Amino acid sequence: MKMIFRLKTSRKVLWSVIFVCIGFYVMGILGNAYSRHILLEQMLGSLDVQAAFMQSRVEQDIDSLLKIQNTVLNDFNTSKLNVLWGGAGNYEKTQLIKGISGRLSEIKELYTIVDKAEMYYPRKGIVISGSQPIMRHYEGDKYYDYRMINADQEEGIVFTSYFPVQALRGEGKNTAYYCRITLSPESLNRALNDLLGEGEESVYLLSQDGTMLSGSGINFVETAADTVRLEKVRAYLAQNEGVQSFRVQGEELGSCIYSARTGVWIVYFCPDSVISRSLSFFLLLNAGLTILVIVLFLSYTFYVERKLVKPLDRIIVAMEDRNNRYFIEEDEADELAVIYKRYNQVISHVEELSRENLEMKYQARLAEFRQLQYQIRPHFLYNSIFMIYRMARAEENETIASFARHLSKYYQYITRTNDCFVSLEQEIGHIDDYLEIQKARFGERICVIMEPVPEQAKGLKIIPLILQPLVENAYEHGMKNCLEGGMIRIRTDYRDGYFSFCVEDNGDGLQENELTELRRRLNVEEINSEEIHGLANTNARIRRWYKGESGLYVNNREDGGFVALVKIFMEEIYVQSSGGG
Repeated sequence: MKMIFRLKTSRKVLWSVIFVCIGFYVMGILGNAYSRHILLEQMLGSLDVQAAFMQSRVEQDIDSLLKIQNTVLNDFNTSKLNVLWGGAGNYEKTQLIKGISGRLSEIKELYTIVDKAEMYYPRKGIVISGSQPIMRHYEGDKYYDYRMINADQEEGIVFTSYFPVQALRGEGKNTAYYCRITLSPESLNRALNDLLGEGEESVYLLSQDGTMLSGSGINFVETAADTVRLEKVRAYLAQNEGVQSFRVQGEELGSCIYSARTGVWIVYFCPDSVISRSLSFFLLLNAGLTILVIVLFLSYTFYVERKLVKPLDRIIVAMEDRNNRYFIEEDEADELAVIYKRYNQVISHVEELSRENLEMKYQARLAEFRQLQYQIRPHFLYNSIFMIYRMARAEENETIASFARHLSKYYQYITRTNDCFVSLEQEIGHIDDYLEIQKARFGERICVIMEPVPEQAKGLKIIPLILQPLVENAYEHGMKNCLEGGMIRIRTDYRDGYFSFCVEDNGDGLQENELTELRRRLNVEEINSEEIHGLANTNARIRRWYKGESGLYVNNREDGGFVALVKIFMEEIYVQSSGGG
């Protein structure tokens, strides 16, 4: 070794080797750090995909539960029990309670995630359950705050649908009955375990403030280990309000995504073992690289001494003594082959993770595309009627063209999106289309007199499809025996905050007993009779949406025929609609 530092040439070679080794070492460390960063990002991306998939599954199940909950809420037996409770007999009450309890039991059987399904009648003081006992007394409700979704550490996630919905407006909130589905921490724990399967991952459901609602694994309550794991999550939530998703890095990797549909955070953690197995390789690689550089430096030093310094020394000696000749044997070898091999293995592993991530994203997009294919829209009906209209215009048949145009507008109106309110002018326009269709059917047999709508009433907002059934009733019942000379008169008025819509005909009218029975059914909102279904349904909708003396009033004309009058207290609705823009 002393000979190396004795010769200037050997010192230059040695310093060049040192700089090369340092550069090679730095490049290897940086490459490993970059590869480790890429792998870590791929793992976090995979966690994000898993968390998003779980969020989608949870929201799909919640949407399905809410739809079934609304069907129970709008079930005939549910509303019938609310209306007839005070006057029904014990047998009829028992049958209605059993029917409602049966529907609630079906929800529990269909969705194992559901722990409790109950129907509350606060005014009647009863609660009907899908499990035993099927009925108990109503003793108050800690969640009776008109929120549809509540998250609680003890109860879990609670979904509530109220009826009627308009009763939730204003300060005097009141509701007739409501349906509640409870997902307890135990049932959520079972659902999360089934969703994860046999994997090593873990998932938690947290409220907006970070309180644990449930989690996967053996325990559904928070343990000391869970508290340590969720510490960074809660600290991030406390410092960042309004965030929708974020990641947690440290000894464990976690992906957190907020479900606005349920108001719950879904926290997906990758276990320590998976992270350590994936990242410990880089620690070993860095250690191996350090040892390799040292070995290479020492090896090259000995190589230089044996293959360069000693031959140079012999050459110098030989130059001094020309009788001695020394030759240097060159032995070529690639010491970096092992590192190249190891690095290619890392890149191959990263590419494999990237392909898996892209495949998961592709499957998610494919599932979303297939779901969109299952959606149904009524455009086929509109396009078909429009084709009839175009063919009629092409053949210059204005009668068929006009009929097809009015029929298209009629079906477009009744199949439109369920708006809460439409303008009175839109509803009258719908009636005009209906009259044109009936005119093509009855011809000159029936004369329709429709008086103009007052200008101050055209801007009123009403719930859709509550006026046309009165005109339809006049055709189907008042004019059903009319062969000629039929007359239907339609009048509208608006004064003192009340809008009135009157339809009268000169048909046969009703017998006194029939008129009395009809008024009784309208008064109790009985809508199970097919003969007056349109009138009864209209009357029930008006009374549930509007206050005051709003409702449907019927009578016989003095000159023969039938009169149907709708009165709606519009002042409050009109002010809200016009004031809100």
